[in-house]
Amino acid sequence: MTIHSVRTVELPVPAGPRGRLRGAYLRWREDRDFAAIVRALARLGDRRLALIGMRRDDLGHYVERMMGDAETDRRLSAEVLEILHQQGRRGTGRVAAKPPLHASVEVIELRRAS
Repeated sequence: MTIHSVRTVELPVPAGPRGRLRGAYLRWREDRDFAAIVRALARLGDRRLALIGMRRDDLGHYVERMMGDAETDRRLSAEVLEILHQQGRRGTGRVAAKPPLHASVEVIELRRAS
């Protein structure tokens, strides 16, 4: 089975030689992860693939879509966290601690400063 990855999301990369090297590394890592996920799913039988709503001949498409959705979710979460950070700054007059980008929106608890 030959699966070709089509990059659905461009990765942000800093400018300059180090940025290009970093970008090449991130693309290589993404391609390697893509291939590993497809290989893992390809080991499943047709019945098990059907249980999770997939067909063997479309594995590459499904994995691309999942990876694209995950990247979109990460970016959306980062934007929401930035908005919450900005609101915290305006509401208290103090600079709120900036949440890490990997923090999940579900586990953030907002508390008003007293």
